[in-house]
Amino acid sequence: MACDPFNERALAKVYELKNREKSKPIAIFCHNSLELLKYVQNVPEKYFVLSETLTPGPLTFVFRKNDKAPRTSLTENPYIGVRIPNNEFCLALTRELGKPFAATSANVSGEKPAIDAESAAKYFKNSAAAIFDGGKVKYGIESTVLKIEGEKFETLREGAVPKSLLRQFVELED
Repeated sequence: MACDPFNERALAKVYELKNREKSKPIAIFCHNSLELLKYVQNVPEKYFVLSETLTPGPLTFVFRKNDKAPRTSLTENPYIGVRIPNNEFCLALTRELGKPFAATSANVSGEKPAIDAESAAKYFKNSAAAIFDGGKVKYGIESTVLKIEGEKFETLREGAVPKSLLRQFVELED
């Protein structure tokens, strides 16, 4: 499920459709590791090593956002999650739009995430503006969420990228 993160009405609609907790942020999808520099602060050199090796893919980076960053939750949050997806449709969409889009799993909060357009339609066929078929999800598991603050790296959620792999590149705080 996706929307324009610079459009607060669109963002609110995603929260409504998913019945998502207002304080739980939604990540933005960028087309490459440099695009996120427009929206975040204090990016360490090790980020580029991680990004070059592990993206595009199921790794969401969380940074302190800057004043150009879109709002990604319905409450104030100084952080933003950024992902470079391993999906050609999503990458092409960010390139065509010329900006990132906010994206989250296509399901009602608490329910099993949709793995393809057909299962997404079961949740949202009467309420989504459009359903695009970008193919079946590649990993079938949530992305790993890695918070980066200065030189500190903390795993907020272990998902498709295991901590053991991250530890090959950075020292984790957790």
